[in-house]
Amino acid sequence: MILDKKGMRDLAIKIADKLEGGEIIILVGDLAAGKTFLAQAIGEKLGAKSIKSPTFVILEIYKTKKLFQIAHFDFYRLLNQEIDFFEWSDYLGNSDYVSIVEWGEKIKPRLEKLNYFEIKIDSAKNKNKRKVCLSSNLRKWLQN
Repeated sequence: MILDKKGMRDLAIKIADKLEGGEIIILVGDLAAGKTFLAQAIGEKLGAKSIKSPTFVILEIYKTKKLFQIAHFDFYRLLNQEIDFFEWSDYLGNSDYVSIVEWGEKIKPRLEKLNYFEIKIDSAKNKNKRKVCLSSNLRKWLQN
């Protein structure tokens, strides 16, 4: 699907409305594709304040108005071998958190026993729009 900012925000709201804790959302896309924008829009709907890209700190935790917190990861700066030393497993799949992982393709091979949703974001011909592909399990989950 091709989405503008409003469409991206609407998608984020649909996702946020269904979150219960323990979900893992993998965001895949190039620099400036809209990964952080989508994470911010999900967080805003959940009542989280001032979500920013955690590129330099790798992980930020945000309180929400729900019974879970958001664990917002950004693995852009981590090398594959460094990922194994980072304590991401304390958060991913834990019902006390919804995990949103930017540059999530780096961790996918380590998630084989965990269920996760994937969102791929690419630039479209119109620079104000994005091509967004949802994993089949995410599309099904949003329809229920």
